[in-house]
Amino acid sequence: MIGHLKFCMTLVGGYLLFHDPIQPFQFLGICCTVAGVIAYTHIKREEMRRKSLPTQLVSVNSSYSKN
Repeated sequence: MIGHLKFCMTLVGGYLLFHDPIQPFQFLGICCTVAGVIAYTHIKREEMRRKSLPTQLVSVNSSYSKN
């Protein structure tokens, strides 16, 4: 994932710094890659949050039972 994102950023950097032309399909590929990386990151973070949620609930419940 990071390799593809790095390549896209290289293309965008070349466009911004050196005014290299970007073809329409390249632009579409850059947009799809960035959207995919964002979606993948969101899904993985949500997955990690759900895995840690039961642990947090157990600690909260055990602290209430002590009182």
